[in-house]
Order: sequence, then C-alpha cells, then structure tokens
Amino acid sequence: MKSILLSGVTVIICFCCGFILVSAQQKEKEQGKAISKDVSQIITRSCVACHSDKGSGMAKMKVNFDKWQGYPADKQVKIAQKCYQEVSKGSMPPKGFIKKNPGAVLSPEEIDVFRNW
Repeated sequence: MKSILLSGVTVIICFCCGFILVSAQQKEKEQGKAISKDVSQIITRSCVACHSDKGSGMAKMKVNFDKWQGYPADKQVKIAQKCYQEVSKGSMPPKGFIKKNPGAVLSPEEIDVFRNW
C-alpha cells in the first residue's frame, strides 16, 4: 500500500514539475527578448524620436520601442524583419527626418546590423 501511495505521489510531483517547466518555457517564448546593445544604439539615434512614447501618433502606433519588452517574441521578430526591410530600401528613417537629423542616416554596416538582428 505504501509503495502504491509513494508511486502516486511521485507521478504527481513529476507531472507538476513538467507543467512548471513547460509554463516557464512558454512564458519566455511569449515575452520576447531585449534589444542588443548595437541595435539599441542605432534605434536610439535613428528611430526613437518617432517610434517611442514621445513620438508621433502614426509612427508609434506601428512600432513603439518603449514597449518592446511587452511585445510577444513572434511580434518582435516580425517588427525586426520589417525594420530591416524599411531601412534597407531607404524608406526609414524618412527623408524629412534625415533633413532635420542628418546623423540619423544608417551606414551600410548599420543596415547589416539590422539584417542580422
């Protein structure tokens, strides 16, 4: 009788541990990741003026880097891909912004950083 009870308790403990592990992995997957330092420096210089809580309505509605940590991982991936596409074809940062902020222009090396992000 003790061995049956012990076996039952063992099964319950294993089940709970497995559930906790799966829950932790799911939470990590859902939360997303921080932006690396090299990408963060580029974003701070060239994107945050518009794409942040202090930015313009339309730009910050598309992506708000102040809320990055709250985006699920799959959304972060989509945003990162879109950022690279826009930066590589020259539509971001916009020409009007670059006229006022010439330091916001991304170098070819910085565009590569976005590609590898």
